[in-house]
Amino acid sequence: MTTALFDAFCNYLAKFQKIIQQSEGKRNLLSLVNKPTQLRVFVDEAERQQEFQSLLIATKFEFSIEERKCRQAIKNFFRNSSCYLDLFNGKKINIKRLFDLIAKNSKNKVIK
Repeated sequence: MTTALFDAFCNYLAKFQKIIQQSEGKRNLLSLVNKPTQLRVFVDEAERQQEFQSLLIATKFEFSIEERKCRQAIKNFFRNSSCYLDLFNGKKINIKRLFDLIAKNSKNKVIK
């Protein structure tokens, strides 16, 4: 795997954490909304950020995956891996293990 892909991956996770941290003051207002809805708002915001686009480009370049499929695969990976949920709940994640999983998932997309 390239360093660019790992860097893009780490930058995206950091951006997601920052979105959550910046919302801490707003969480009292958002407490009227249930947690799944709060999380969905944060995920939607994160996936519109430049860091997500950079991860998409790096992944697409690394594995030669068509952009639409790559975008959906990345979204599905983060949503299904419990990464978003863990970060939302303040849990620590193993970035290296998570990166290895997304790399494996991306390789499988190339083969299929």
